[in-house]
Amino acid sequence: MNLDYFINQLIKIVSLNNIILDDQIKIKFEVDWRKNFTGKSLAVLFPVNITQIQDIILLCNQFKVAIVPQGGNTSLCGGATPIENSRLQQIIVNMSKLNKILEINSINRTVTVESGCLLGKLKSVLSEQNLFFPLALGSLDSCQIGGNIATNAGGINVLRYGMMRDLVLGLEVVLPNGKIINVLNELIKHNTYIDIKHLFIGSEGTLGIITKACLKIYSNLKNSQSGMIYLNNFSEAINLLLVLEHYDLTAFEIINSETICLLNKYFSEYSLSTKYEWVIMFNLDVDIEFDYEMLLKKLNTVPNIEIFLSYNEESKNKIWHSRELIPLAEKQEGSIIKHDISLPLDRIEFFIATNKLNILNHFPLSKFIVFGHLGDGNLHYNIKIDNYTKTIAKKINDLVYADVMKLDGSYSAEHGIGMLKKDLFKNFSDQNNFQLCKDIKGLIDPNNIFNRGKIFDD
Repeated sequence: MNLDYFINQLIKIVSLNNIILDDQIKIKFEVDWRKNFTGKSLAVLFPVNITQIQDIILLCNQFKVAIVPQGGNTSLCGGATPIENSRLQQIIVNMSKLNKILEINSINRTVTVESGCLLGKLKSVLSEQNLFFPLALGSLDSCQIGGNIATNAGGINVLRYGMMRDLVLGLEVVLPNGKIINVLNELIKHNTYIDIKHLFIGSEGTLGIITKACLKIYSNLKNSQSGMIYLNNFSEAINLLLVLEHYDLTAFEIINSETICLLNKYFSEYSLSTKYEWVIMFNLDVDIEFDYEMLLKKLNTVPNIEIFLSYNEESKNKIWHSRELIPLAEKQEGSIIKHDISLPLDRIEFFIATNKLNILNHFPLSKFIVFGHLGDGNLHYNIKIDNYTKTIAKKINDLVYADVMKLDGSYSAEHGIGMLKKDLFKNFSDQNNFQLCKDIKGLIDPNNIFNRGKIFDD
């Protein structure tokens, strides 16, 4: 390949203002958020319109150069990072300059955005109009809507509003052959054969580049009530969930005491009590006549708990900000072996008890950093070990995932596959399902240039 010619063609497409060629500047985009994966790219491009994206794709097909679609680069599985030792040259196509909110339709309850729009910006603009987009992630000020869609993001409000898949009405996507699919409709009901947008939701950039999206939004006129409940027995958490499900429950999070210790270590201004083994954080949508005394009476039917309700926005925001800070505390701590798992609710307590024993039998000094979205069965089940090595991490991963799969759980609840879990995807999938996914990838991207080395082998 004539590399100079290829780079010059890229510059012609996007201009010098929208391309990074310097190795020292590129590295910011070539390393994943957790710093587990890194790879080299020829260039980082920032297209400003869909025609530029088409031209980039056609040029890369011609020269057999792989494309890494990238949003805010907040993937927790290495899904937006160039692969190491790639057999093809790679470029990064970062969507951050396609970031407009195109239309807010308060009657239809829809918003249309470009895929580089930041989640935090969207939520803020909607809030000014008493509207609400329910996706809630700690990375809201850096993650982009296109990446949220490509990874089928979850977060704390899944219990009420569903995953990102449930919030997407329509998409505009540029395919690996440069053609545009426009299924950018605002309709709740649009039953015309296969709903093709679902191919791209959760596809992690392997089937095309999402350029626009039409999303569901909601009224923000409701009040909400948040609270924390401290408890010692996990079974009490399930009983509390059953009580709160009689209300308009939007979030139900659980955090263990070792996680709280970690939070308190790095963010003391948001410290929580370590007197109990667990704390529940919950949120209810309520109306102006909500009966708080009745809520407390029902919660107190569960024994041996301590309840704190937030009675103003400041205390409510403090609860949820402390929850969002946990991944940042983990990042500062380092040497934590992370697992994004989900299990049927009636098997979570058994999993925690048995898997903890399994791990302690092999690694007796392990600490368990457990938190997550208990309401929908999703736990971030992470192990802190002082003498961390990749070999030890592999052994712990094997112990965790073996117990998860025995109980009909999932090794990837909301973070996706990326590079981190492609072996798990291959080994634990129904083989006909795996092959069909691979066939779809080959049909849509025959040159295998889109996010090469993610999901499937390079």
